[in-house]
Amino acid sequence: MIAPAAKTLSDYLVDYLTSIYMQLDRPELLELSEQLVSTLYVPSLKYHKPSHNYWNQVDSVLIMYGDSLLKSHEKPLQTLKKFLSN
Repeated sequence: MIAPAAKTLSDYLVDYLTSIYMQLDRPELLELSEQLVSTLYVPSLKYHKPSHNYWNQVDSVLIMYGDSLLKSHEKPLQTLKKFLSN
């Protein structure tokens, strides 16, 4: 009996992204997951250990919409930029 191939970090991300971006097909999700892994500086997609934590308390990712922070008489992205600069 042949053992199933080990899942890569990209495979795990595709599983999660599928529930968020249902309109995308697998090749698009795979490309997106590889972009995320590259952005997050994960050393290798081939040897991902599920128990290994590549990030710690000094790493952070902010995901939000441009109109999440609003201020009267100011464009939303200007408000966001000011918020992130402080």
